[in-house]
Amino acid sequence: MGKINIDSSGHANSSGYNLLIFPVQDEKKSQNQPVKPLIVKAETAAFDLRSAIVGGAVVFGGVLLSKFVKNKLTPELNAKIFNATEKLLGTGLRTPKFSNPTTFQTILGGGKTTVSIPDLTGAAYNLLRQKAVPHGAALSTANALVHATSAGVHTHGIRQLATYLPQVFNGKIIAFNEPVLVRSFKGMAAIDAKDGLAYPAVDKAVHLAKKLSDKHGISFVTVNNSHHCGEMGQFVENLAKQGKIAIMGSTNAPTMAAAGGKNAMLGTSPLAFAFPGKKQNLVADFALTKGTYNQVVVAAQKGETIPKGIILDKFGNHTTNPKDLFDETGATVGTMVAAGDHKGNLIAQLGELLSGASGGKFSFQSPSHMMRPTGTAPQASQFIIAIDPKKFQATGEDIYAHFQSFFDELVRTGGRVAGNGRAETIKEAVAKGIVVDRNLIEQLARI
Repeated sequence: MGKINIDSSGHANSSGYNLLIFPVQDEKKSQNQPVKPLIVKAETAAFDLRSAIVGGAVVFGGVLLSKFVKNKLTPELNAKIFNATEKLLGTGLRTPKFSNPTTFQTILGGGKTTVSIPDLTGAAYNLLRQKAVPHGAALSTANALVHATSAGVHTHGIRQLATYLPQVFNGKIIAFNEPVLVRSFKGMAAIDAKDGLAYPAVDKAVHLAKKLSDKHGISFVTVNNSHHCGEMGQFVENLAKQGKIAIMGSTNAPTMAAAGGKNAMLGTSPLAFAFPGKKQNLVADFALTKGTYNQVVVAAQKGETIPKGIILDKFGNHTTNPKDLFDETGATVGTMVAAGDHKGNLIAQLGELLSGASGGKFSFQSPSHMMRPTGTAPQASQFIIAIDPKKFQATGEDIYAHFQSFFDELVRTGGRVAGNGRAETIKEAVAKGIVVDRNLIEQLARI
């Protein structure tokens, strides 16, 4: 973490971070006053807000940290500071331009039940921008969440805005932090997400994984100090569409015990992989628990039971009561059961170790739960492996036709190609739009 020093005159110096320091103003007098930073020190593309208040100044990076100030700043002043910050830092200048006026309020007001992908992306993007998320991070996040929604993965879709934005406001997610490459060696690289939103960092990792595999045949890229990265199938599919074999994994909050253990130390250990074929791609994205964390949470909220074998209580016993996974504060005290029992548990351990291979935190080391609005940054870790199969094929056969023959045999023998259903769902969403949950749209319109 960078160090911030401010002298009695309000001047500052820093080590490793940009600074914008604004005086705290009375909200009754602030609306028509120009916002002038005491000092701007742009040393890197990163931005740190955890040292928020020193003396009479606010260290501001596009997030209103009002809980730290006596006089709450008005939305108008917040907007002025945000615009000044973004202009001075130049955040998002390398990201494609995007413009769509749709908001969740206009979707709600229009009474729509089906929304096009561009309009839903616009609504998500505009909400993120309204809440002081810079352009690049907002576009990356909106694209990822709407893609998940279009694929039918609603648990990782636009509903996550209601999870992320309170964390942005509370400073748990440092939205202005840009991911930076901190180390590389031949086909390997490590990216620091700087406690920001995960999606800009993962997009950077995917781009770098492709570039390095083009040169070296194989690449291994990690992301440290990250956050929830949602539906990972889209990222490995992106690489498969460019002719790469791709594997991705992530840590998250500890919810699963090691084989033979009673205390949670592993995350749900999501893994995704993709293989490119001649006619289609195989895309798989799954957690390594028998049930999903969200399934247990929803059942607990509704007072329903869950099938036996999905969770263990705090004593290590099987239970059908979903509330046995949590204590009265919502903390996880039980554990999720691994798919495939001890063998699946070992694969989960593999995902954890690969995610933390460049020194990133494992799930049990996460400082806080990534789905809760307050606390310190969860500092999740991710990895992406990309392989260019053309670089090392040992026969004269078209390697993509070779993979396709495997896919065809899956179908011929009564199986299915992973990702086919997902692809059809996306195709329908592109053609007809996405059927939206009105209750969810109302919730997002109120944020």
